[in-house]
Amino acid sequence: MGCERAHLVEWPDRDGDVPEYWGVTYVGAHAPLRAGEKHYWRVYAAEDDTTVTTTPALPGTPFALDRGQWKELVVANGTSVIFTGNRPFLPVQYLESQHYEVADWQIAEGPHLAESAQPFGLVNVGYDEATSYAYPGGTRLKVINPQ
Repeated sequence: MGCERAHLVEWPDRDGDVPEYWGVTYVGAHAPLRAGEKHYWRVYAAEDDTTVTTTPALPGTPFALDRGQWKELVVANGTSVIFTGNRPFLPVQYLESQHYEVADWQIAEGPHLAESAQPFGLVNVGYDEATSYAYPGGTRLKVINPQ
């Protein structure tokens, strides 16, 4: 029996069941305005013959998708969108980053301090043959149920 690693939790399960929170109407609120960057919506279909429209109408809409397919839409800064479909789907928003760098650092167990003259973000990642996790750094996790 093989092991499974990280997976998309929101995706329909192996039996094809769609999570109850995948819907047919969504309000896609615009993200905060930042430096004229592009905003992207990626729309995932849970079932075959899914048709999605947007208000306001965006270039490339309406569009049809089958189960497992997705379509990416580029949305102008400051634009909110209403997504409507005939079958369950899930829109996910992504923001374009203007300038970024990526660095991988293996660190020892224990507390650490990260500082920079510029804003930055951290993602803590751990994995082995059977499982994996990732969470944002700087969350100051504390024991809330001491044994």
